[in-house]
Amino acid sequence: MIKYTLLVLNVVGVLFAQIFFDDGVVIEDNTPTSIKPGETKTVEMTINKGEITGFAKLEIILPGGLSISPVNTQGASFTAGNKTKFIWMNLPDAQEFTITYNLTADASASGNLVVKGTFSYIKESQRVDYALQSKLIAIGLADDSNDEDVASNEEDVNSENSSMGSMSCTRYITAISATEYLIKLEVEHANLEGFAKIMENVPPGFAVEEDDSDGAIATIETNGIKFVWFDAPELEQFSVSYRIQAMSSVGDPEIDGTFSYVADNSPQEMPVADGGMSQEDLASNTTEETDNDPVVEEPVVEEPVVEEEVEDVADNSSGQQQSADNTGSGSEKNTSETVEKTDTGSKASGSENNMTADNNNNNPPAGKSATSVPEPETGVTYRVQIVAGHNTVGKAYFKKRHDFSENFSIEHHEGWVKYTTGSHGEYKQARDNRERINAKYNFRGPFVTAYNNGDRITVQEALMITKQQWYQ
Repeated sequence: MIKYTLLVLNVVGVLFAQIFFDDGVVIEDNTPTSIKPGETKTVEMTINKGEITGFAKLEIILPGGLSISPVNTQGASFTAGNKTKFIWMNLPDAQEFTITYNLTADASASGNLVVKGTFSYIKESQRVDYALQSKLIAIGLADDSNDEDVASNEEDVNSENSSMGSMSCTRYITAISATEYLIKLEVEHANLEGFAKIMENVPPGFAVEEDDSDGAIATIETNGIKFVWFDAPELEQFSVSYRIQAMSSVGDPEIDGTFSYVADNSPQEMPVADGGMSQEDLASNTTEETDNDPVVEEPVVEEPVVEEEVEDVADNSSGQQQSADNTGSGSEKNTSETVEKTDTGSKASGSENNMTADNNNNNPPAGKSATSVPEPETGVTYRVQIVAGHNTVGKAYFKKRHDFSENFSIEHHEGWVKYTTGSHGEYKQARDNRERINAKYNFRGPFVTAYNNGDRITVQEALMITKQQWYQ
């Protein structure tokens, strides 16, 4: 077994040394020094995690002619390719654990191939990278390579230079009301790999709330919010968002921020550009809809029930909010203005009346802030939030404003009226639905939300509970 600590070792003869560093991480593996074309060998890698916990990533950089397939990942997600990745949302509880994978040489492989690797983790919201010592694998030769071979051949593997191009990070502010704002941060021309961070400094007098973290670790600071990616989305464009609310009359927020990332193994930083401020359509146009497009409940009642967990909501009218706040005797945990699918004998003609009854009777009492989704959703589920505001509107608004006529749910959450659609047991299904909605309709930044037994939680928590993989 070859033991090495997480450091670039350029001194000949230290391949078999065991050295401990501040965080106490030690990795031990049995990577072969030779392999025949077309042959597969099983590699074991034992990791003593030392003092680290939480997120971690093991990346193995393979030259052409070699490939890896997982055998036992110890709970890590696995991504194949020239940059093979094992990513843990949370490292195993055991102090020491072993992962195994199959290393295969192509039938046409030949020569001496160098394998590199990096072990990374988050410490105090900063990414820490340690390079594993390079390994020389002789294809079709005897198992007689040595440390000098590794040292002399490291330069044979070309490092990949990240081309940042015209990368930018821009802040767009949407005024929901005179005191509430939605801030969206868009990163364009990114093509990032690895660590990235956005730090936003919000002036005093504003309360900050995470909105959409897009896979980042979001941390509320005393003076703002921080988004940290352990493994940044490898996309041309991605975005995150947060909300702020003025605690007093302090005027429009003056926010500044920085975007940090790693390029060519060197930390880089740029200011977040100001993309200006706009008004929220939902908040500013509700009166117009009520005046010009009066909506009644009958058109919704006439629509057939579809086989979904969440059915259509009643359209907005002058008395809708008062009606919604009157809870009937059948009210339990259903605090959204949605219609529950029933398993009673009322299938066809009776379904329409059930929709109206459920919508009027299964809502929270007046003055109660709803914080969950309908009772039938048990366990961890995912939805797509399409918009939020402070006024309740109905189907006519979404049809007119966004040409959106799909089913949706109205959720009262932390002082907001939030509109979500779909119900999925897998994060990837919700992600795919978000992408479909984003491509088909003109909503500004739909995003995935998560729930545990009806209570709204962060997507990060949901992924940890279900041990599902995050997808970009």
